[in-house]
Amino acid sequence: MTLDTSHRDLGLSAYKGTNRHKGALASFLGKIESGEIERGSYLIVENLDRLTREDVLSAVSLFLRIIEAGIVVATLNDDMIYSTRTIIDRPNDLTVSISAFIKGNREQKDKAERLKEAWDNKRSELGPGIRKKLTRQGPGWLCLIADDPTDPLVGEWHFNERAATVRRIFSLCVEGLGKEAIARRLNAEGERPFKHGDGWGMSAIAEILKDRRTIGELQLYTKVDGPRRPIGDPIKGYFPAVISDELFYLAQAEIAKRHSGASPGKTGKVPNIFVRLAHCQCRRSMEYRDRQSRSSPASVFLTCSGNRRGHQCQNSARFPYARLENLVLDWVTDIKVSDTEANNADIAGLKLNAKEAERDDTKRRLASAFAKWEQEEDGTIKDMLYASIQRYSAALPTIQAEIVELDETVRTTKRSVIDARRATVRKLRDEMVGVSGAALFDMRAKLAAALRRVIDRIEFHSDGAFDVTLRGGLKCYRFADGKFVKAIDLNAVNPKGADKLLTFPIGETTDAMKLAPMTLRGIRETLGEFASIQPA
Repeated sequence: MTLDTSHRDLGLSAYKGTNRHKGALASFLGKIESGEIERGSYLIVENLDRLTREDVLSAVSLFLRIIEAGIVVATLNDDMIYSTRTIIDRPNDLTVSISAFIKGNREQKDKAERLKEAWDNKRSELGPGIRKKLTRQGPGWLCLIADDPTDPLVGEWHFNERAATVRRIFSLCVEGLGKEAIARRLNAEGERPFKHGDGWGMSAIAEILKDRRTIGELQLYTKVDGPRRPIGDPIKGYFPAVISDELFYLAQAEIAKRHSGASPGKTGKVPNIFVRLAHCQCRRSMEYRDRQSRSSPASVFLTCSGNRRGHQCQNSARFPYARLENLVLDWVTDIKVSDTEANNADIAGLKLNAKEAERDDTKRRLASAFAKWEQEEDGTIKDMLYASIQRYSAALPTIQAEIVELDETVRTTKRSVIDARRATVRKLRDEMVGVSGAALFDMRAKLAAALRRVIDRIEFHSDGAFDVTLRGGLKCYRFADGKFVKAIDLNAVNPKGADKLLTFPIGETTDAMKLAPMTLRGIRETLGEFASIQPA
């Protein structure tokens, strides 16, 4: 007789049935079904609960599947032998096996509940002002200073010299620099990376920019099989925040808006400062094209990406880039904002209220789904609930970033803020004179970020005209033939008092005839209905 001891499932859950779908048990089942393991072979286990600790129906189904394939199961703790012949001859043996499966499943449930209770108690002790820590390990910019060397987990987090680097990374991101540019800047200055390596890389910058520990949150996870799963809500205030929430979400908004392929061109500069701002009337983005001809400035231009691909757009106009950039920058620094426009933050405020309601509703649904997931025993339903948890969890950071942007838009519509943003654009433009190389790249990246704080979008039309819309969507300015033509007041499209038109243009166009007819009354009713929705 040959004894094969190679089939071992280390770290795979018998309680959730993972060992039945992957690992040694899954391989064993495949071999008995294919005939590679002959009928009459013995499967030796310490106890039946080593085979599975799933619910009794799943456990008995697996058990019968094995013995009906001609395999004899032997248990060492009670010297039992199970086969089709023994169960036919001694039916009570099947009852013994069922009792063993019920006992194993119950013990595993009790163990899981005790562990959950222990973790809940430990988690409830964490938070702001609590000096007892879960572990000494923290993010690279923090060190735990123990109150007493004999109890190293009781103490206080302190910032080290790397905290300034974290703050600088976020500030550079908000200023308009991408991950590659930030890494290049830190390496040029000799800044030491947090982990071992030969300098800063894009992945290290990206990891810090998305790390919520920078705003003081600790998210606990569990990992039995597969990817890690979050346990409960983040614990706010566990770490001291190295940056403000506002700076964190402004960075997330900047990352979301930034063109994924933005990098310095052959001349060492950001070639197109209108990335994410320039769109065709068909909704598609405008592409920056350089025909490699230096004989005429018109060889560098913006054109509709859809038209260039022959995809459902008739806008074949080309907009010479150099003239466009100068015209827009001249206009931004000279724009005058009236008192009426400066006081029209109410529109963006309503949108902000709606987005905050969406965030609160998403949080309620996430909490409800997680509570149901913890209590559910059916594997299929748990998987569905977990998918919902992942969806809501992924949506929350995006919603929060949009809230920060809307809140900023409310403030942007005030005269003083717009004046300050215009001054920033003017200053950056002046400072670019005589600059070259990496410094020019950094300056143009900052200029592109500054423009995105003043301009909502630039829309190009097939007749050669284009419209520049201020942040907040309150007013747009039309240009044609290289000069300003007229201003379009988006608030005055429908002059009926409370029924004044309040939405941004549909189809991302400034054509007033295509605006969605959402009124102040309608928005209030929509918000009321939205807030009344109960979590699923």
